[in-house]
Amino acid sequence: MLVCSNDLLSIYLNIELMSLAFYCLAAARKKSSASTEAGVKYFLLGSFSSVFLLLGIVLIYGIYGTINLSELELLLLDQTENDLRFPLLEKAYMLIAVAFFFKTSAAPFHFWSPDVYEGAPSSATLFFSLIPKVALFPAFLRILSGTVLSVFVKINYLFLAVGVLSVFIGSFMAIRQKTIKRILAYSSISHVGYIFLALGTNSVEGYTVAFFYLVTYVLTTVGVWLTVFVIYTSCRSHERPLTLTDYILVSKAYPSLRWGAIAFFFSLMGLPPFVGFLAKASVIWSALGSYAIFPCVAALLMSVISSFYYLRLIKVASSELSELERINK
Repeated sequence: MLVCSNDLLSIYLNIELMSLAFYCLAAARKKSSASTEAGVKYFLLGSFSSVFLLLGIVLIYGIYGTINLSELELLLLDQTENDLRFPLLEKAYMLIAVAFFFKTSAAPFHFWSPDVYEGAPSSATLFFSLIPKVALFPAFLRILSGTVLSVFVKINYLFLAVGVLSVFIGSFMAIRQKTIKRILAYSSISHVGYIFLALGTNSVEGYTVAFFYLVTYVLTTVGVWLTVFVIYTSCRSHERPLTLTDYILVSKAYPSLRWGAIAFFFSLMGLPPFVGFLAKASVIWSALGSYAIFPCVAALLMSVISSFYYLRLIKVASSELSELERINK
């Protein structure tokens, strides 16, 4: 319903309906204080971000008297910077963009994501990492169409800045993490940054690349989370966080799954000939086509840095217990 919406109010209601289900999933384990804390954090910050979205919608309706996306696109064709309504409209669309930054856990609005990933049940964390992005990015593109991004150029710069910051924070913070869920949470933040880098180019090629990157990320992340589910169900205690040492279960009990996990990590790292390399290369190429040189250089450097924790996960997945203990020390 969210992807098919063509009205700002229906988009808002569908986002809230989806978010309400996520709040319940995050707090599904009643006897776990971590799950309850994750649900409360998700609810409070999700509600806070909804205020930005609703305020932006109200401002647009107050200016144009409509919230239909097709009508807004036509009205914006005649919009110029000399119009007295231009500054207020620009702020309205920036408020909507900030709300989507919150919802997709892009930096610097990412601070809720690692805690919610860690505290929520593993079966629910897959939804947090995939479903919001699959539904929100198409809806986001419908709101911020090519017409909007052509009129309000500052939003393109905002996308590029958020993309670079997300890749930077996701790459560096993941190195410091010791639990699997938090590593994957910061990895998700980093990959969201690449999608916003593609969107910031404001071109048909950039939109196509962003969609391609989203599809490859979703398919690859599903495979990664399958290994997390196996580790989760194999652990005796479901209350403690899953550490890197728990990956020994993959190498001993599920050798075939181990090699699948290694392939998925190589793809997330962007190593050729895996599809992740093609996705990252497409983002860099589209950004270069729009002369976004600094974001390209930053993304390339951060991709090299992020290879560290992916290689560490690959090393752990293929190690024996004695080696794992040495790695953790």
